[in-house]
Amino acid sequence: MIRRVAANLRAFSGRMPFRLLILLIAAPLTLTLHGSARAATAEQCAAAKLKAAGNEIKGKMDCYAGPYAGEQECVSARQTTADSRINILDGECDGPAIAIDAAIDTCVCAFRIDDRYTHAAGCSRISARAIGSGAKAALVCQAKEITKPGTFAACDAAADAKTTARLQHAEQNIDGCNPLVEQTAVLVDVETCASAVTGIVMGRPLPPMYGFVTQWSSSGVALAVDGAGNVFAASEFGNRVEKFANDGTLITAWNPLTGSGTWGLAADGNGDLFLAVNNGVEGTVKKFTTDGTFLTDVGSAGSGPGQFNLPFAVAVDGSGNVFVADIGDGQHGSRVQKFTNDGAYVTGWPACPPSTFCSSYGIAVDASGNVFVAVYGYATDGPLAEGIRKFTSDGTLVTAWGMQGTGNGEFDHPGYIAVDATGNVFVADISNSRIQKFTNDGSFLTRWGCPGSGDGQFLSSTAYTVTGIAVDSTGDVFVADPGNSRIEKFAMP
Repeated sequence: MIRRVAANLRAFSGRMPFRLLILLIAAPLTLTLHGSARAATAEQCAAAKLKAAGNEIKGKMDCYAGPYAGEQECVSARQTTADSRINILDGECDGPAIAIDAAIDTCVCAFRIDDRYTHAAGCSRISARAIGSGAKAALVCQAKEITKPGTFAACDAAADAKTTARLQHAEQNIDGCNPLVEQTAVLVDVETCASAVTGIVMGRPLPPMYGFVTQWSSSGVALAVDGAGNVFAASEFGNRVEKFANDGTLITAWNPLTGSGTWGLAADGNGDLFLAVNNGVEGTVKKFTTDGTFLTDVGSAGSGPGQFNLPFAVAVDGSGNVFVADIGDGQHGSRVQKFTNDGAYVTGWPACPPSTFCSSYGIAVDASGNVFVAVYGYATDGPLAEGIRKFTSDGTLVTAWGMQGTGNGEFDHPGYIAVDATGNVFVADISNSRIQKFTNDGSFLTRWGCPGSGDGQFLSSTAYTVTGIAVDSTGDVFVADPGNSRIEKFAMP
């Protein structure tokens, strides 16, 4: 099975939309039995987890085959059912529930990419069910192999044949279906998914992935986390700042000013908050205590040093210095400006490469004072200029990475960014509806997310074009999902 999947993956390695699952394949599979006397129990437990995972995937894909209006409620119900089946087995055999959940979410995202127009009339409803049934059948075959060795080959061949037949049925009976689903990609991702989940259940070292932990309602688009782990969310429309405990419990909320235009948000080491504000009247950064008491302005509206055209994102370093990403106004280029904690201007520099018209939508600072800026725009010769630029604290360019696309390390409108305690960089890849994680120098590590309303998914809309992200001291990641009016929390297994 593993050799077969590897061969398929090599054959399609140039087709990036179907490579989402490759992150989960890394090592040989070995079942860990907790003592020879418990071997049978461990095998039965592993098989039960695989079957439960298959049921969860099928259930969620069935949700995407139904009316969009009830999609989120349907997926949540399927998740609850799956949790009751998988969590009860946690500790009885290998494969932590959070790792299985993360793998399942990755599988479902890959399947939704394969089945691109899930809500197109007719075809996609049939194909979504076919893909879900195929994934379930593949995991059932893996489960049978554990308890009845030697049965996999015939079982898997029959499952592939049924999946192919179901997809062909959709194509033959619905006009226009053919370009929406690529059968070969589906079969590759079904087998890769089954192998990935099986590897987790059978004790393979866990890959670098993030699992969904919880979610809660919020209108926030920009996020920040303080030293105590509290999560702050600022809404773009409505000017509301919310303070939550790390588990999503609302502590307090306040309105910093009238009108709209609160976009960027950062917290310093003293617990004070900095809000990037632009409501058509003001272009500034305002400093508040965490209970909403106004302290001072940082900068003012304008195009000179210490002034802003459209301040969009803000970050604070370990010394309390404040860095602001200013998009510009079309005449004045996007730039980064640095201030002291009380608002005195220090320096500034262009955010974008030379001969490029672009905007800076995200900014973050690591423990060494390096400044990371997410930029999006066009070079003067036409190509898109998208990616992350790393500067020293005085504006010297250190490195840059990224380009337009859907592959690993590629972006479609990079937005808010965050840096964890070890210097890893997290980027909200907005129009690709995902989060990407990099080392401090730009080497790709992992990614998660896809369009939708389920766990670990993000919904883009014309009204909301930004997705906030923040990382706490333990490495947990918080993502604003304004299209679904919520904040999602993720953790490593």
